[in-house]
Amino acid sequence: MIQNALQSTLRDAGYDWGLYELNHAVTLALADAANPERWLAGENLWPGAAISDVAPADMAAAFDRLKRMTE
Repeated sequence: MIQNALQSTLRDAGYDWGLYELNHAVTLALADAANPERWLAGENLWPGAAISDVAPADMAAAFDRLKRMTE
C-alpha cells in the first residue's frame, strides 16, 4: 500500500514512478553525481532496472480508479 501511494504521488508530481529492482537502481543512481538533478528534471535514470510485472498503463489506471473512489 505504501509503495502504491508513493508511486501514485510521484506520478502526480511528474516524476518517474515505475517499479525497479532496488539494488540495481541504487547502483545506477549512485553512478553519477548529476543523477539527482537529472531525475528531478524528469529523466528516467533506471530503465535497465525496471520490473515489468505490471504494465505502467495498468498501474496508472489503477491509481486513477483509486483516486476517484476517495473523491
